[in-house]
Amino acid sequence: MIVSGIKEIPELDYEISVFPNPTQDKVILKVSTDLLTNKYFSIYDMNGKLILRKKIDSNQSEISFSNFLQSMYLLKIFDGRQELKVFRIIKY
Repeated sequence: MIVSGIKEIPELDYEISVFPNPTQDKVILKVSTDLLTNKYFSIYDMNGKLILRKKIDSNQSEISFSNFLQSMYLLKIFDGRQELKVFRIIKY
């Protein structure tokens, strides 16, 4: 048996993007669908600690990193309980 640490993420029929990365103070999260029900994002530090969780309520959301320490963070996008996409965000 071979066990992989990579989680399968479903094929999406829309785009999810985050920019700028790296960032000093904020990133923009763009979701190219109007079906935003049950979609949210979570930000984790590199130790796996949940830092922020928020519902996605528009196609373009500004996420502030200004109060975060300089480090790398995981930004995970969810639809309900299903993880859709993961971004590594560098805060400098």
